[in-house]
Amino acid sequence: MQDDWDEHLTAAEFAINNAYQESIKTTPFMLNYGQNPLTPASLRIPRIQNPEALTLSSTLQERLARAKKYMEAAQQRQRAYADKGRRPLEFKIGDEVLLSTANISFKGIGAPKLMPRYIGPYRVVKKIGQASYELDLAANMRIHDVFHVSLLKPYVPGRGVHPPPPQLTDDGQVEYEMERILQHEDRRYRGNKVRRWFYVHWKGYDRSHDTWESEADLTNCPDKLAEYWARIPANPRS
Repeated sequence: MQDDWDEHLTAAEFAINNAYQESIKTTPFMLNYGQNPLTPASLRIPRIQNPEALTLSSTLQERLARAKKYMEAAQQRQRAYADKGRRPLEFKIGDEVLLSTANISFKGIGAPKLMPRYIGPYRVVKKIGQASYELDLAANMRIHDVFHVSLLKPYVPGRGVHPPPPQLTDDGQVEYEMERILQHEDRRYRGNKVRRWFYVHWKGYDRSHDTWESEADLTNCPDKLAEYWARIPANPRS
């Protein structure tokens, strides 16, 4: 009732521990103690002579019944959500799909938050088995080209904004392309050590994705560094 939740914690805990759990095929009480405890429902109320005991027993039965009802309703909702998310996707040869990056290694100068959840689109070449598809990947993506349907989702042109396909290294890893360096600063660390950082704008992303990157992480973009220093000749490089 929103104002007496603390009074129901014990009943809720008991209901959970005394409820059958599909994952362990029994109740937590049975798993821990080898038996399920007696409940108020086990008591023979007509034989209870103490009015207070009778009131307590009735109250506990009502609370346990309510907790069980709410738990069953919550489980039904969870099953409905899970079933909705499990709807099998099917693609046809020639369909364009986006590929999840969950199993793809990212490498290089991009910041973690820039890593897209999906890359693509890629064209479906063939259906393999009941739930896997072969994709027409980029030539330099040295990864297996067959993926389970759970790693794919339909590509809908014009719906939402998907990151552009990132640049890929020879070993199939993903590397982001820098567009230009905006500024730099020297930071002093413990031991009086100084490290140089550059504020970078990434190609294909807006300014909200600009990030600070250390000089040590920019070893494979000497042309961008030279271009930056050429724009600000008054600033020393050392």
